Amino acid sequence: MDISSRLQDLNNRAISLYSSGRVAEALAMAKQLLHSHPANVEALHLAAACSLDLDHKADAEQYLLRAIREKPDVAEAHISLGLLYQQLNRSVEAVEAYKNALSLRPNLAEVHSNLGLAFEKLGRVSDAELSFQRAITLRPDLAETQNNLGRLLAKSKRYGDAEVAFQRALALRPDFADAYSNYGSMLYASNRLPEAEAVFRHALALRPDSAQTRNNYGSLLCKLKRIPEAEANFLYALGLRSDLPDTYTNYGILLYQSKRFAEADALFRRAIDLGVDDERTHNNYGNLLRELGRFREAEEAYKKALMIRPDLDDARFNLSVLLLYIGRWTEGWPLYEARYHENITYSGTIPPPIGYPQWQGESLDGRSLLVWPEQGFGDEIQFVRYLPLLKARGAARITLVCRPELHELFRSVDGADAVLSTDTETLSGPVHDSWTFLLSIPVHLGTTPDSIPSSIPYLRAPGSRLEAWRPRLPDTGIRVGLVWKGRDTHRNDSNRSLPSLATLAPLWNVSGVTFISLQKGPGEEEVLRPPVGQPILSFGSEITDFADTAAIISQLDLIITIDSAVAHLAGALAKPCWVLLPSFETDWRWMVERGDFLWYPNVMRLFRQKDGQEWSQIVGEMATSLQDFADQPAHRHERPTSTVVSR
Repeated sequence: MDISSRLQDLNNRAISLYSSGRVAEALAMAKQLLHSHPANVEALHLAAACSLDLDHKADAEQYLLRAIREKPDVAEAHISLGLLYQQLNRSVEAVEAYKNALSLRPNLAEVHSNLGLAFEKLGRVSDAELSFQRAITLRPDLAETQNNLGRLLAKSKRYGDAEVAFQRALALRPDFADAYSNYGSMLYASNRLPEAEAVFRHALALRPDSAQTRNNYGSLLCKLKRIPEAEANFLYALGLRSDLPDTYTNYGILLYQSKRFAEADALFRRAIDLGVDDERTHNNYGNLLRELGRFREAEEAYKKALMIRPDLDDARFNLSVLLLYIGRWTEGWPLYEARYHENITYSGTIPPPIGYPQWQGESLDGRSLLVWPEQGFGDEIQFVRYLPLLKARGAARITLVCRPELHELFRSVDGADAVLSTDTETLSGPVHDSWTFLLSIPVHLGTTPDSIPSSIPYLRAPGSRLEAWRPRLPDTGIRVGLVWKGRDTHRNDSNRSLPSLATLAPLWNVSGVTFISLQKGPGEEEVLRPPVGQPILSFGSEITDFADTAAIISQLDLIITIDSAVAHLAGALAKPCWVLLPSFETDWRWMVERGDFLWYPNVMRLFRQKDGQEWSQIVGEMATSLQDFADQPAHRHERPTSTVVSR
C-alpha cells in the first residue's frame, strides 16, 4: 500500500471512530496523523470537529485556521469557522468567515441565513434583513430563516411584514414551536394581547418545556394583570433553565411592580451575575434602586444601560426622572427630552404633525411660537405659567394649543396671543417660526429649583362661571373640595388613586366642614350613593370642563386630592391644597421627602404615604390636621358642623 493509500485508510478509520461516537479516540488518531502529516486537511477538519464536540473551542479554531491556510478554497472550512465564531459571540469574525464561504459558493442559502444572524448580533439590521431575504430567495422552504426574518422585523416594529414572515414559517412547518413563540411576542409588542395569548398557548401545547416561551407568556400575563399566573410561568421557566437572564429580569419586574422589593433585588442581581450585559436589566434595576432610595446606584444602573445601548431612550428618560426627582435639574432637563423620542415606551408626548421646526432655545425676539400640549391635564396646567417668560424673551406672537377641556380656562392666560383647542383645525392656522412642547420650555430657560416661576395665582376662573356656581355652593361651614381618583389610563393610577370614597371616612368626623366632590369620571358614581355618615355634595356630572372646576375651587376654603390635575389647578389658583402622594413611583415633580411644593409656594401641603402604609393611616393624620385647620379663627365663619347638602 502506497503512502497516499495508507494515509487515506487512517483518515477513514479516524472518521469511523468519530461516527461511532468514540470522539476522544478519533481526536487522538487525527492528532497522530497531523504529527506526521501537518498539512493533512481532512485530518484538520476531523480534529476541529472532535474538539468542538469535546468543547475545546480554542483548539477547534486553530485546526480550522490551519485547514484554511493549507486549502483556502474549501467553503466548508470557512462555514465551520463562522459557526464556531457565532458560538463564541465573535460576530465580526463570523461575518468575515461567512463572506469568505460565499465568495466560493455564493448560492448557499443556509450560509446567507447564518450571515444574517451574525449581522443581527452586530446591530446591522439592514444587512441582516438582506441576508435573510437572499437566503429565502434561494430556498423559499427555509422555515427557520422565515422565523428569523420575522423576529428581526418585529424588533424594528415592522409588525405587518413580521407577521407575513411568521405565517410563512408556520405554513412550511405547522409544528414550529419557536415560530409560534416569536409570533406571540410580536403580537404582544403590537398590543394584540388576546391573539398573543392564543399563539403562546399553541406554542406551549407544542413544546410545554420551552423556557423562553414560558418567559414570554409570563410577560404577557403581567400586562394582563394576571399576576399569579405570570409568576407561575416565570418559576416554571426558571425550573427548566436557571441560566436565562431575561427570565430573571421579567420576574424581577413583576416583583418590583408587586412591591416585593427584596425579592426583586435578588433577581435583578442574579440576571446581572449571569454575565450578560443586558441594557433592559440595568434599566429596570435602576427603577427598583430609585424606589429603594438608593439614588446613586440607580444613576449608575441607568448609565450602564446607556453605555450598553446609547439609543435606549427608556433609560435616558428614567435617568432624567431620577435627576429631576433629586433636584439635579440642570442635568435632568436635557435628558427629559427623551420622552418624545421615537423609541420611547412611554408615549404621553407626541410631536405635532407640522412642517416648521421645533424650538431649540434660540432667540425668540420678534418671532412667533406655537406651544403644543403633552401628557396629562395637570402637566398643561403646571407649565402654562411659562408663557409670560417667553413673551419677556421677545416672542412677538404665542399661540397656545390645549385640549378642549382646558380651552375656556386658558383663554385668559397671560402671554398667549391666541388659544386654540386640539379639537379644532389647529394645524391649518397660521404658520409659526417654531413650535415647542410645554415641558420643553424649562430646559431652554434653564429652570432650577431656585428659579421656578412660582408667582401664583397665574390662572383665574371666568367671571360668568363664578357667578353660575356661587348660588350652588353652601354658604355655611368650611368648604372642602375632594378628589380621590384619577384617570385609570395613568401609568401609576393603581397606586396614586384611593380605593374608594370610603377611604376618606376619618374626615367625616371633623366638625365645622362641608365637603364638596370635585370628582369627575372614575369614582364619580360613588357620591350618588354615599355610605351612611359620609356627607358630601357632588357636582361631578354637571362639571363640563376645567373652567367649571376652577370656578368651584375659587369659592372653597381647601382642596384635598390625590396627585391629580385638580391639585395643579388649585395651586395655579393659589387655593390651599393638601395632596395625598403614593409611596410607590412618586412623580418626579413632588421631589424627595418635601412636605411643601416649590411650584406652588405657601398653598400646597404634601401628605406622603410611607412604604407599606395604608391610606387610611394617612387620612387619619389628615383628619387631625383638618380639625386644626377648621379651628383656626381665619377659617371659622360661624358655620355649622359637617352637613349633608342636597341639590
